[in-house]
Amino acid sequence: MEGLACEVAVERQSKKATQVEVKRITAEHTAILEKIIREYFYLEEDPSGNEDVAPSIANNDVAPFDNSNQGVDGAYGNNIS
Repeated sequence: MEGLACEVAVERQSKKATQVEVKRITAEHTAILEKIIREYFYLEEDPSGNEDVAPSIANNDVAPFDNSNQGVDGAYGNNIS
């Protein structure tokens, strides 16, 4: 019986050590992933922008569009398909 108890204790210690290692690796990889997301996917707001002002050409929120007669299919004029 003593041998079995020793085996169980060793197995428990091994499992605990594995759990600690998994938590450490997970935390490390989570930190790396969060850093990547912050650096590459976070878009900072323009501090000079005013959210209360509607977008217009005057405040450079939209680009001028010189082909306003162009339809969805890309044809000009009467848009005959």
